[in-house]
Amino acid sequence: MNLSYQALGESPSGQGIDVMLVAAKREKILDHTNALGQANKTPVVVDYDGFAVFNAFEANCEVPPDTIVALLNIGTSITGCRLRVDKLLQRGFAGSSRW
Repeated sequence: MNLSYQALGESPSGQGIDVMLVAAKREKILDHTNALGQANKTPVVVDYDGFAVFNAFEANCEVPPDTIVALLNIGTSITGCRLRVDKLLQRGFAGSSRW
């Protein structure tokens, strides 16, 4: 298990700071970094899929910070949903179907 964190800034209450904590299975990270290694590339940052989608969304779309956003990933074998509430990524759901 790999752990990382990001300070998000002062909390709305003004008492302390908000921190985002992320945990990812080591195997998932190795899958991504090994694929890049086979392409003779060295990863500098490995972004979790859910965060990567929201980072791309926020970089390309202007949405007021108090807006709740749901992004759906509907694929042929995996479907997922991630929610953003108050600029924080919330737990969503993911499921797969095998035909």
